Amino acid sequence: MAIIKHRIRTAGLSVVGTFLGLKRCDEENCFLFDDVDSVTRLDDMVYLGGDHGLPELANRGFATRPDDPNRVQTIEPVRRPRREKGGEVRA
Repeated sequence: MAIIKHRIRTAGLSVVGTFLGLKRCDEENCFLFDDVDSVTRLDDMVYLGGDHGLPELANRGFATRPDDPNRVQTIEPVRRPRREKGGEVRA
């Protein structure tokens, strides 16, 4: 459930960001990453990068492994994720 929720939210943020005038970027962990070639790419997109002119939102996103995926998550500072064995992303 958490993975599906994250992918849908990330895809939505990516599309809405461009509608709001934000530009795509080359930062692979940013919600506005330009080269989204599969749904698994969405797993790595966990925060808004610092190059979009919104310092109050820079490097902020959502936990990739929330305590309760059924609850609404708050926006929080996010560190650059690292991959664990098996390819799963861990923030």
